[in-house]
Amino acid sequence: MGAGARRGRAAAVHRAVVTIIVVALGLAACSSDGGSGAETLTADELAEGANQICGDARARLDPQGEEVFAGIQPDAEALAAFHTTLVADLELQLAQFRELSPPPELADDYAEYLELAADAIDEVRSGGPEGLLSPVDPFERVNERASALGFDVCVP
Repeated sequence: MGAGARRGRAAAVHRAVVTIIVVALGLAACSSDGGSGAETLTADELAEGANQICGDARARLDPQGEEVFAGIQPDAEALAAFHTTLVADLELQLAQFRELSPPPELADDYAEYLELAADAIDEVRSGGPEGLLSPVDPFERVNERASALGFDVCVP
């Protein structure tokens, strides 16, 4: 494989990882079970809260992801460490978003979003570090739902 092909593959892998991170952040931002007893939010307040959580998560994860995927082939040890960090951060985000209570008119869409997000996070977890190199985006449907809900910062 020539240098150009390796750079192209590295760029594709980097885009896939950034997509996973952004989608995961968006998913986590929307993972409320609605039963937290929190005050019901308006659609705008829900989007604002989700976007804040996603923005904070990006600030934490993007620098690490960029460092791990800076080369043509990520270092296996660094990739494993990043996978561990990513999964832990997604779990943190899920806990934060469970505190959000969507408005009644978005309850069904939000519940579907949370289910899709949980499935995608499980896929990232079970795929291990090597799964981060896959061109398959486990968050594709989650991103579509996040976009529909107005979670703009959560969508790559």
